[in-house]
Amino acid sequence: IGDPKQAIYAFRGADIFAYIEAKRAAGDNLCTLDRNWRTDPELIRAVNCLFERSPSPFVFDEIPFHPALPARGAGERMLAEEGAGAPLRLLVLERDHEPKRSQVQSAQTQIPQAIAADIARLLASGATIRASDAADGESGSASPPHPVGAGDVAVLCRTKKWARDIAEALHGFGIASVLRVDDSVFDSPEAAELQAVMDAASNPSHARSLRAALVTDLIGLGALDIEALGERPEAWEEWLGAARQWQACWQAGGAIALLEKILLDHGSQERLLSAPGGERRLTNFLHLAELVQQAAQRGGMGPRALHTWLGRMRIDARARSEETTEDALVRLESDAQAVQLLTIHRSKGLQYPIVYCPDLWQGGLLKAEDAARPRFHDPEDGFRLKLDLGSPGQSAAANRMRWESLAENRRLLYVALTRAMQRLVVVCGPFTDAGASALGFLLHPPPGAVPLDPDASDDFQDACRSYVKNASDAELRAQLAELEAASDG
Repeated sequence: IGDPKQAIYAFRGADIFAYIEAKRAAGDNLCTLDRNWRTDPELIRAVNCLFERSPSPFVFDEIPFHPALPARGAGERMLAEEGAGAPLRLLVLERDHEPKRSQVQSAQTQIPQAIAADIARLLASGATIRASDAADGESGSASPPHPVGAGDVAVLCRTKKWARDIAEALHGFGIASVLRVDDSVFDSPEAAELQAVMDAASNPSHARSLRAALVTDLIGLGALDIEALGERPEAWEEWLGAARQWQACWQAGGAIALLEKILLDHGSQERLLSAPGGERRLTNFLHLAELVQQAAQRGGMGPRALHTWLGRMRIDARARSEETTEDALVRLESDAQAVQLLTIHRSKGLQYPIVYCPDLWQGGLLKAEDAARPRFHDPEDGFRLKLDLGSPGQSAAANRMRWESLAENRRLLYVALTRAMQRLVVVCGPFTDAGASALGFLLHPPPGAVPLDPDASDDFQDACRSYVKNASDAELRAQLAELEAASDG
């Protein structure tokens, strides 16, 4: 039993060909789980419609698409008031006779604002969601419907940059959000700022170190303020005195005491929280101070040694993994009533009432340099993973790599489209290279373009890319209208 459509962790060594070999070995002894207990029936039918219309939706013939069935007795849990929309909606950004609107740079400006505006509209629409009841496979009586809130919404992105841009756009609409990432807090800008403050606190008479600390967001001075200090010796002496107080506070109570003093004395907390992403930044500062304090307790280090330690944690990934492991993963802000922002990879196994997918139209998992050293599974050698550093067959190996990447993108798309419980909103449009994406082929398949084998992977993707690039907005919208009709709304 297994669901190969969920195999999206190739970068962690997951091997879809192990499943394919196991399936072949099992012969007729195959089981399946065909019922979706998560999602409302109309949304299940909508997602089924997307994949059923596509030939070889997961590229490999050994991975067919089986339409999911809703839970027995399940009903629609979202009561759609004015403007709540169909269970699956496409947010289409067209060129409107302006070719530059289809450029990726333009998309990265338009889409976060469009997503934030659509979430704001939904939150104001009066839509409600009722809890599951016994008919949906759970015990107990149904709870009364609750109005859709920010905590019901998740935005699933291919990259962290998209998540951060959308967080900023949501902030502009006054909508709280929380960024769920597996970044290390040592990679954050706050780590560099805290290190600068620690440098000044450990050596308060050093002018350059003090100026670097003063222009951090923890202290809040700007370039003009620093310039003015050169003309006001008494003001500079005040800051030297403040730095000596930081040193005394740190020696007496550690990094946490130092941070608390700065937050209190310089209005840092209010200043941080008033800016976009401020809660995230404040959380990072508090987290970093705790890690520094733990390092001091473990190693008996003083201020200068701790400053050096933090610098090493920022640049040395191996030292970081040996000393801090998961303790250094970025912590979450309070998120009970906030839009969840996370990558598709991180969303696997999770579910959310309402899901937005802003960047599925972007297609590539490969980098430009991958073609020079293609990684692929060799069908002539039991699908063993190989790295071709320049063999006579490297061109064929590169084709195979691109074909496997195409298949992985399809599986990643499937995971993104199956996290929602009640509503799914997907951004699409004729953006650069959108036709070669997994989403592009589902929505706008060029006539006759089917990926038959690895050797045809380049020709197939070129045909898909060219078709969307050259089609008019009206032609692309006509295809979407056909899809809408086929899905019965």
